Amino acid sequence: MKPGWRISFRKDRLLFFVIPVLVAAFFLVVKLRTRFFVGQNDFWSLLFYARHLSWSEKASLYNGFYPIGYALLLRFFPYSYVIQLASLTNALFAGLLGASVFGLVWSTRRLGASIFALLLTVLFPLAFQYSTYLVPDIGSAALTAWAVFLLFKSELDNDHPSHSTNWQYGLAGIALGAASLWRSHAIISSLAIIVVYGLIHRMPFRRGYAILLVAFFIVAGIQPIVNLISGHGAFETAQKFNLYKTFYGIDWRTPPSVETIQDFSVFRALMESPHSFISIYFGRLIKLVVYAFVPLLGFFLVSGKAKKRFAIFATLVIVLYALPVAAGGSPRSPLPLVGIFFGMLGLILASLFRVAQSHKNRWLAVVIPAAMGILVILLIGFWAKEDLRFVRKSASTQISLQAIQRILTNRGLRSADQMFTDRYDIYLPNVIPYYPRIAGGWDQDWLWGYKEEYPPLPVQDSLDTFLGACVAQGIRFLVLSPDAGRLNDSFLYLYESEVEWRGTDARLVFVKKVGPLKVFEVLLTPE
Repeated sequence: MKPGWRISFRKDRLLFFVIPVLVAAFFLVVKLRTRFFVGQNDFWSLLFYARHLSWSEKASLYNGFYPIGYALLLRFFPYSYVIQLASLTNALFAGLLGASVFGLVWSTRRLGASIFALLLTVLFPLAFQYSTYLVPDIGSAALTAWAVFLLFKSELDNDHPSHSTNWQYGLAGIALGAASLWRSHAIISSLAIIVVYGLIHRMPFRRGYAILLVAFFIVAGIQPIVNLISGHGAFETAQKFNLYKTFYGIDWRTPPSVETIQDFSVFRALMESPHSFISIYFGRLIKLVVYAFVPLLGFFLVSGKAKKRFAIFATLVIVLYALPVAAGGSPRSPLPLVGIFFGMLGLILASLFRVAQSHKNRWLAVVIPAAMGILVILLIGFWAKEDLRFVRKSASTQISLQAIQRILTNRGLRSADQMFTDRYDIYLPNVIPYYPRIAGGWDQDWLWGYKEEYPPLPVQDSLDTFLGACVAQGIRFLVLSPDAGRLNDSFLYLYESEVEWRGTDARLVFVKKVGPLKVFEVLLTPE
């Protein structure tokens, strides 16, 4: 190997180490700015799942909505610092995502295009928000992007194109398998990546592809084994719940029971209202397939077999992923595509920069890259503005939550279990177990042990009955929002009137208003 190649290789390794650290540091600063705002309430369900994982209770290993990977990691975090450590974890994953996109584009040795691709990836509002949330989506997106980088880096290398090594295939398979253990959507994207990669490279029987397959199925196969150990089917999930939601919608305060979902038939529902489903499905499908237009356009803009092959790969993977995932309708479903999408966008920019700079007309060689750079900078600026607005809103929400927490702790609250709220996005930032009692939610029927630990509260019965249940279960405070009337008209009356209410076992006293939220205290009625 020539000395120049060795230096270049070392620089590549240095960049791939520095970029994740810089991006992770950036997101940790963002988390500090938001005071470690959690955001997505799904995190609390995952935390309950993680906290109750036990080999002595095999049934606790199963969760139909989330694979075991992220929950298993949360299980090992100290409970008092789980928010901070989960924030660090997702910041590092965001760094891996950014580095994977940068590294893919850097294979062309176009620094400007690589930096633009990195900034676009990091500041893309959906990726930015989920990098600050504590749910597993950014982890699966990062692992998927890293796998794509490993599979294509060598053949995209402008200086020294080559085939991927067996190590790269093995690591890519492990990454795709881990992505599948992190988030259910990634199972589909991982399979699409493996199938399309094998087809466009015509390598189903080659050793490297076999290593990729074996590594993927060994890691991804952990989930079916866990399912079987827990007493469920190997490939059993609760994804019928999302299909039910597509057809009928869901009131989260009174979600459908497990029996309702088990009896649900997609075929029967489709026959009942085909036009409604088709309109909803195709609307969602278009929102996902639109990501394929960039690589499709890129096929005609990039030069070289390797880049055109990547454009075909990206287009097919996005379409194959979109077809089944659109039926579920998750707003976070585009995330596994982020690395592929921005990697392709970076390759397009690199090719356009190269063509412009090699143009005989020197004026065009300067103006065209400058114009493209300005357009990208404008997009980056627009997204940065959106992200800044999100950060400010998150920080403001966290300040309100901390204010509520101070009021409650000053009045004797010692556990989040002592508080009830009608909102799903309210929690206590520093009081374990952080998340208060709520009405409904999918946790009751789909999380092992949840209903036993937190018996459902009779929110649709009389207020007297509800307060009696609060006293029996140790609930001392209510935090109500303007939407409290969705539970029961009595809650709306309480919210609007702020009067003291007396019942058989308890009385309710208005304490204080924090923004649109109102705090009430449950006091025992003197005998």
